[in-house]
Amino acid sequence: MAKRTKESKYRVVSYDSGGTLDENDLGKIVTIDSTANQTINLPAARADLVGEWVRFLKQGPGYVYLPADGTDVIGDSNSGATAQNETTETYTFLELIITSEGRWDLGATLGAWYTS
Repeated sequence: MAKRTKESKYRVVSYDSGGTLDENDLGKIVTIDSTANQTINLPAARADLVGEWVRFLKQGPGYVYLPADGTDVIGDSNSGATAQNETTETYTFLELIITSEGRWDLGATLGAWYTS
């Protein structure tokens, strides 16, 4: 009998040198080698993207900074906010969801994250 392998339903992309996400990265898990601090810019939270999400898996002791686009907010932050991990934990996880035009909200998390 042939062995069957299960294919993951999630798409994974790596941003190991920072960068800027675009709408094609939504619905994916973004892995980040954060041996050094990394900044990954979020795409604009547009009305036609409400319900879209992106998950970040931080792999390393460095900090990860996730600045919102333009005047977008993240959770209870002010416009132009940044989500970031709070400690140098090696493995942490954050899910961000577009809940309305100009707004990202935090979904599932592992580890300490906050917005500023």
